[in-house]
Amino acid sequence: MSFAAETRAAARAHPWLMTALRAGIVNYRAAASFLDIDGDSGSVARALRRFADTLDEFTSADISGVTVRMHHGVDIVSDDCGVVQQQDESESDILLRVTDDCILTTDGRLSAIIVDNISEISISAFITALGCVQTEEITITATGSTRDMFIIVVPREEGANALRSIEAALTVIPTSWNHPRE
Repeated sequence: MSFAAETRAAARAHPWLMTALRAGIVNYRAAASFLDIDGDSGSVARALRRFADTLDEFTSADISGVTVRMHHGVDIVSDDCGVVQQQDESESDILLRVTDDCILTTDGRLSAIIVDNISEISISAFITALGCVQTEEITITATGSTRDMFIIVVPREEGANALRSIEAALTVIPTSWNHPRE
């Protein structure tokens, strides 16, 4: 593997660094010191700078039409005990099912933030929202994503902060992640 290829591989191993390279906000010498690459930091910094020049610029996605809502009183239950079948449909809704676990709106101690209508930016939006919620040090209890929605479940007392964090995250969704320009 060439020195340049090794540098690109090391950068790709850190998604946050790829985002920073695309946004043009990297101190190349500091990034070179961070990466575990044999060679002097000046050479690594130059390789990083050349690599950054090949990446698509960081741009934000259009989020018009995206819906964000919060459900309080959410619980995560396992269907293997028949809990879901015992719930009256008028009392609870299944927000998401993953294998035998369901996220139900009931009288629980959790809140679910649901983001809908994100079909073309779903993975980027989901990753960005998760990162912002984690940055705020909000406990994430469960998450899930489909092609046009995602859900993040947090303790009820952290629901409003998570909602604000996710709404803010939706203003900085990258349109692409790390595709080198040809």
